[in-house]
Amino acid sequence: MNAAALGEKLTWAAIATEDRLVAPRLQRRMAARAGSTVVDIENGYMLATTSPDEVAEVIAHAAEGGDVPPSFADCDSGLHAFLKIRQTVAEAASSMTAKAESLRAPLKSLLAGVTDLVDPSELPLAEIRHSLRISMADYPALFVTCPLQRALAETAPGIDLVIQPWHGAGAAKPALMDGSTDIAISVFPDDDPDIQRDEPLSEHYVIALRPGHPATPGFDLDRWLAWPHILVSGRGEAHSPLDAELARLGRSRRVGLVVPSFGMVPDLLRGSDMIAMLPHRVMAGAGDLIALPTPIPVAGFPLHLAWHRRRSKDRALRHVVAILTEALTPVGRYGRPFADLLAPTAGQRIPPPS
Repeated sequence: MNAAALGEKLTWAAIATEDRLVAPRLQRRMAARAGSTVVDIENGYMLATTSPDEVAEVIAHAAEGGDVPPSFADCDSGLHAFLKIRQTVAEAASSMTAKAESLRAPLKSLLAGVTDLVDPSELPLAEIRHSLRISMADYPALFVTCPLQRALAETAPGIDLVIQPWHGAGAAKPALMDGSTDIAISVFPDDDPDIQRDEPLSEHYVIALRPGHPATPGFDLDRWLAWPHILVSGRGEAHSPLDAELARLGRSRRVGLVVPSFGMVPDLLRGSDMIAMLPHRVMAGAGDLIALPTPIPVAGFPLHLAWHRRRSKDRALRHVVAILTEALTPVGRYGRPFADLLAPTAGQRIPPPS
């Protein structure tokens, strides 16, 4: 074969007019470049599975070199569509060549069998061999990665994980859309029809400092602002919305250190008189530190668990999502399975659940 046969052979293209994975306009453009005769079929992705009868008719007509059946998208109702397809099949059957007739039944059976390939029966979790990519920052990776790994080792040891570097919520959604990320844990401010977005956690902040810190007795706004703060910023910014709120009150703080990771903060607090404001869950692994309520109201944030809806039948993904949901879902204000870690130790003052 020295060249493509598109210029010499007749070709047909069945266009999925409701395809949300490959845009119909792109399908038409490719068909036009190939010089194909186009047939519209009102259905979504994988027409061979969703509309096997219609696809079989197109192939049968192509095999006998006859006219392609009229557009299935011209029908005004489900009943009319059914009757029109039946009429088309009946008319075609009466004039099919022997070759086309011999191909019709095997093709229909083959296309119907595609369902077993794209939607097979579910394997037991223990037999699944799969790799999933999860995009998240060090918060919440600090408190979900170990429980997730332990749970998979017990229930689905063949599922491998790749924790991807975090590039911000703005990059997470496109990665879910193009398939380079399977699951994202982030704050997604808006709904998207293609993205499944659950909200297992609404987080709040606490003040963290070392045991014996001189600001602890009678802790209030003045004592909080009297000591340098540690700020966590993945972009290296030395200001946050908290600074704007303090400015509104006519106050300010000194940011003595900016770090890119929440995981760095506990050790920094243990070895200094600096103070940090951290998400409540970060304190789960730092039981020796003191946790105090914020002296002024500080808005928390929701944490979303997101994946593309086209993956809704992926059992490995569903299993990992279920484990992550359990790890993130709070009970009262504290949460599980980390409630024991968050129990007050000597010298700690943790605000009661609201």
